[in-house]
Amino acid sequence: MEDSSSIIAVISAIVALLSVIVSVIIAWSNKASQKYDNLMRQITTYSKPEMMLSIRRLWDLYRDYGESNFLNKYIEIVSKEEKILTRKMGAEKLGFTITTLHYQRRMVAAFWRGLAVLLRNGLVPKKAVYQWWNQNDVEIIIKILLPLEDRVSEHFHISKLKEGSDPLYYLRDRIGNFYK
Repeated sequence: MEDSSSIIAVISAIVALLSVIVSVIIAWSNKASQKYDNLMRQITTYSKPEMMLSIRRLWDLYRDYGESNFLNKYIEIVSKEEKILTRKMGAEKLGFTITTLHYQRRMVAAFWRGLAVLLRNGLVPKKAVYQWWNQNDVEIIIKILLPLEDRVSEHFHISKLKEGSDPLYYLRDRIGNFYK
């Protein structure tokens, strides 16, 4: 009787240990799957036509007016669009808003901030992120978004981005990883 109790106890311990191991494997597998789901959502967002148009518009502004003049031209365009926006009503106002340069800049910046937060918190597979987006994609952060964010904060008298906490700076500091 004592031997069978010992055998049952050992078997119970082995079953419990195997249950813990299987649970850990399933949790790890779910976490890895979730990372790829997060990545696919970002890829889908980046591939939308409105994102593509917004990115192109920002690059066109940068190329057309040069590094030294595109910031002032941005403010000029935003000011003109803001005057037009004040004359719009209801749905027409919303429809026009999504075509404004200011909205488009904010959308592109929000995308890169979101990707940075996911990357910083290990919620996307880092290697895949660095392989999906390349140097040309991420240069918008350094050349366009960060300078515009500073210029916009001056123009609208709002606080500037904080280097230690804003996700765009997190990506800026890791930009070399995208060049491999």
